[in-house]
Amino acid sequence: MHYQIKIELLDVEPSIWRRVLVPSQFTLFDLHDVIQTAMGWEDCHLHDFTIKRQRYTTPHVEDYDGPRDERDVRLCDVVRSRSKFLYQYDFGDSWNHSLLVERVVDDAALAVLFALMEHARARLKTAAARGVMQINCAP
Repeated sequence: MHYQIKIELLDVEPSIWRRVLVPSQFTLFDLHDVIQTAMGWEDCHLHDFTIKRQRYTTPHVEDYDGPRDERDVRLCDVVRSRSKFLYQYDFGDSWNHSLLVERVVDDAALAVLFALMEHARARLKTAAARGVMQINCAP
């Protein structure tokens, strides 16, 4: 299974958001890496997740609240479809992100999606080789 997650940076105008598709078996630390890449962050500040009032991060000796270790927690164990949770990056500037699991995508549907994408890419490549500027795609 995979989760389609919408990541939205809070308190900025215009709205900045990304949509990602990640395996449900990813740990929260894996998701942190995805968020860093998707949002263009450089992974040079602390971060944490808050899910149902529980804080998750890579524990540090100076933590005051005993967070759970994000490296040991899989997404499928803490969220499901329509779950909302928070991700904070850079505790000084407090870049807060809202995360929404928009839907669960089963692996068979994902395989079909990737096959369709590969087919479309091949058609575009062929058309480009012929110098075609526009492709009309029939359903």
